[in-house]
Amino acid sequence: MPTKEPARPRKTTTPRKTTKTTTPRTKTRRPAPVSLDPPGDDRIRERAYQFFLERGGRPGDPLADWLRAESELIAERSIQS
Repeated sequence: MPTKEPARPRKTTTPRKTTKTTTPRTKTRRPAPVSLDPPGDDRIRERAYQFFLERGGRPGDPLADWLRAESELIAERSIQS
């Protein structure tokens, strides 16, 4: 039967002293907060109606007018913020 070697004592190490290097912080501009609330239905309806009038009152796609009005109002709001 093989014999085991006696366990060696573990080496103890002392913690190294580290110097803390700090990097200068530069001021970064945070983007202006954007309101995530969608514009109200009344405003979208008015803008979509303007598109209808710009077409001379001719029939068009009311859903496309609504979506265009909504996206333009959201874009305006994000520019103003």
